[in-house]
Amino acid sequence: MANKNKKLPFFLPGIGVLCLVFFMAVPSITKAQMFSITDQTTPQEVPLTNIYVGYEPVNFEFDGDASLIPQRSKYNYNDPILRFRLEAPGVELYFGYGAKFTGSQDVNYLNVGGKYYRHFRVLGDRKMSLFIPVQLRLDVTNVRNDQVVTDQFRQSSFSFGGGAGFRVRLGKSVRLNADIMPQYGYSVSAGATFGGSIYALTGQSRLYFDDLFGKFGLSVGYDYNFKRYDINVNRFDYKLHANSLLLGITF
Repeated sequence: MANKNKKLPFFLPGIGVLCLVFFMAVPSITKAQMFSITDQTTPQEVPLTNIYVGYEPVNFEFDGDASLIPQRSKYNYNDPILRFRLEAPGVELYFGYGAKFTGSQDVNYLNVGGKYYRHFRVLGDRKMSLFIPVQLRLDVTNVRNDQVVTDQFRQSSFSFGGGAGFRVRLGKSVRLNADIMPQYGYSVSAGATFGGSIYALTGQSRLYFDDLFGKFGLSVGYDYNFKRYDINVNRFDYKLHANSLLLGITF
């Protein structure tokens, strides 16, 4: 008898979310190419689009009821992943994946999503400024254990956050940006009727070297990411610490 409850591959929800966010972001990315973001009084062009590849050690561990001993380490992931990012004014898209090729034995880790944000400058000039970043974030995390046939970790979350940041121009072609942002939102389990809350704290820093190869430049980045899932089904209560080292091109 055919199995009528055959499930879709675990990575398809994440790819669907990435496509949705991308099509929402295209108008903002296209429009952003037409404007400078350095200063309102001095029209100075800077690269607006950044593409990164990165190495990201991940610590993803059970954070729920200690009495659930058989469930505690089912989805633990303590290995690196490969991280890819596309950044433009107002929009960021990201994709991360880890499996056997990154050192994991039985657990595959997938994270995909995007955010829509705005920076509100509070003080400063063309050389240095302080700002308040505000963002909406859509994030999907799927963790699959090859030793478990059903009941995988599949969380889709929507969160809102605000924080603080700064920009500094260190030289004619050298810039430094950094921000930190706490976030809070709702997370739902894919294919299920239960969900819960998510708390996150992210930090970003970017060092830009503009116009090294014509209109192309280089950028070095560091990301910190903390997430805590508080799901109604306790076996899905997990927390994540991740540190990402990024190298990218700007144009």
